[in-house]
Amino acid sequence: MIKGCVRNMTDRSKHIFKMSVPSGRSVTFKKLYETYRRKYKGKLDLDFIKWLQENKIPKEGWEVVIDKYEDEFDPTKKLTEISEPQENKVTKVTSLPAKRIPIQKLTAADIADLKHKDSPKKTVQQIMSVHKLRRALTLCKGKPGKNLLTRYIKERIDEIKH
Repeated sequence: MIKGCVRNMTDRSKHIFKMSVPSGRSVTFKKLYETYRRKYKGKLDLDFIKWLQENKIPKEGWEVVIDKYEDEFDPTKKLTEISEPQENKVTKVTSLPAKRIPIQKLTAADIADLKHKDSPKKTVQQIMSVHKLRRALTLCKGKPGKNLLTRYIKERIDEIKH
C-alpha cells in the first residue's frame, strides 16, 4: 500500500483528475485510485504511480510525494518485525513549480483573475499602466467576489492620476 499525494504547485486552481485542485493543495493516491480504478485495472502500488505520471499528471507544476510504501502483509514475518515502527520517507518524484508571471507581463485578464491568496494589493500597487488597470476593472465588474480587487484597482488608478 502506498501513501502519498499529488500536489498542485502552480499558482492557479486546475480542473484535473475529474475534480478541481486548488493551488498548493494535494490529492491523495487513494482518492486518485478510486477515481481511475476502472481505467487502470491494477492495485494501488508503484506501477499505478508510474501510470499516473505517464498518462494523467502534467509535466510541469505538479509534485508527486510518496510518504510511505508498505508491502502486502506477509504472515511469515515475526510479530516483532511488524510492530517495529517504520520510518516515514518522503520522496519527491517530480517537481518544478510553474513560474510566476512578472508584473510587467501581466495582462488585464491576469489582473482580473487575481485571488485573495495571490496578495492582489501588492500586485496592483506595482502596476504602472492606467490603461491596463482600467481594462482589468471592466473585466472585474459583475464577477462575484471581486469587490475588494476592484477597490484596490480604483485606488491605484487614482494614485497614478494624481
